[in-house]
Amino acid sequence: MDGGRALLLRLYNASPDPLYLDGIILMRAFTGVDPEMENVDYVQGTFSFQFPGTPVTGRQYPIQPGQCLVVASDATNHAQFCPNSVDLRTADWETFNALSNDFDNPSVPNLNNIVPGRTTDFLISLSHDAVFISTGEEYTITPENRVQVPVSMVIDGVEYSGNGGVAKHITVRVDAGYAGVGLTRYSAQTIERRERGLDTNDSTFDFTILPRPTPGWFHGD
Repeated sequence: MDGGRALLLRLYNASPDPLYLDGIILMRAFTGVDPEMENVDYVQGTFSFQFPGTPVTGRQYPIQPGQCLVVASDATNHAQFCPNSVDLRTADWETFNALSNDFDNPSVPNLNNIVPGRTTDFLISLSHDAVFISTGEEYTITPENRVQVPVSMVIDGVEYSGNGGVAKHITVRVDAGYAGVGLTRYSAQTIERRERGLDTNDSTFDFTILPRPTPGWFHGD
């Protein structure tokens, strides 16, 4: 994950087989502290965008073994606005909200907003937040306009914070730690898994901080 409002996420297939993005949901976690989060069987997201295709059974959008795909909030050259940012015009995917005046790069396929009434693009906090990806086969919209997904359908989740002492936003069943402890805002740094495919569900252990953005690239290459 590369920091800043560009929302750059890298999806990597560490398995020996093709995987498929059809119908998968990308969510920003609800950022309130829920004292019951370890006792309920769901997670909640505020900003939620879905890949096209049929969840689980769809085979239109593969990610090949060893392939890394880039998801951008806006697939544009962010370096023209901030020199420390990145050029994402060649991102593989872009989040798009048809309910707003959202930037849309016609050369990049879209993940689409699935929250009724949510009129902004995918936004994340620069200091403390969490993101999930889920299978997309089951979700509900709560009265508070949040997307609610069973924990069993969460493929992965990462909570990040520059301060490892803050209260968690997501259940330890998804992520017991924090990526990016010590990272400062607007530093143009990157948080990346220490090894390809490493996932112990403890991001404090799983992730390391790199000194610069690395879209589509792994530090071991």
